[in-house]
Amino acid sequence: GPFLIEGIFYAIAATVIALMVALPLVRWASPSVANFFDATPINLWGYYVSHLPEIFFGELLGAAVLTFISASVAVSKYIKV
Repeated sequence: GPFLIEGIFYAIAATVIALMVALPLVRWASPSVANFFDATPINLWGYYVSHLPEIFFGELLGAAVLTFISASVAVSKYIKV
C-alpha cells in the first residue's frame, strides 16, 4: 500500500544522500588507501567511479528490501485485515 511506496521513496532519497556523502570521502581517502596497500596497486577512486551504477543500484536494492520488510511487518502488526 501507500506505506510501502513511501518507504521506497525514502530508500531512494537515502541512497542518493549516502552516495553524496561517500563520493567526497572516497576521493579524500583514495591516496591514503593506495599508500597503505603499497605492495598492491589500488585505485579506490577509479574503482568507485567506474562501478558507480552497480554501487548505486546495490545500495538502492538493499535499502528498498529492508524498507519493504520493515513496512510490511509494521503494517501487518497494527492493521489487521
